[in-house]
Amino acid sequence: MRKYLQKKGFSPDCVERIVAELTAYGYLDDERLAKRRAHDRLREKGRGRRAIAGELLRMGIDPSVVRWAIASIDPEEEAEAAWGFARRKWPKLSGEPVDKLRALSVMLQRRGFPLSAVRRALQRLAAEQDLPFA
Repeated sequence: MRKYLQKKGFSPDCVERIVAELTAYGYLDDERLAKRRAHDRLREKGRGRRAIAGELLRMGIDPSVVRWAIASIDPEEEAEAAWGFARRKWPKLSGEPVDKLRALSVMLQRRGFPLSAVRRALQRLAAEQDLPFA
């Protein structure tokens, strides 16, 4: 908020007063924002921890707060989000099943999911589609 107000030309004293007032009202709570954003991105956007962490850091949230918010994500919830994304994307992909699985693996990794969640999602999808999966 400080950077934004400074870019808009507010004086340093004015910036500090505004930030202090917004903080007092509870509008500037990076911890609450980071945790809420992390869980929203996981559920609604199908993003994994790495992608969420990058987004929070780009927003200017302190790295220690980002680590705390990311740690609050349940690995099971993350695996379910990866599975949901894979299940939604599967019918839209073309090609042989092995190529589709490979493409999904890349997509999930680019979305920030850990390899363990990617593997679980692909195993589950392969089982659902009666495909061999090593």
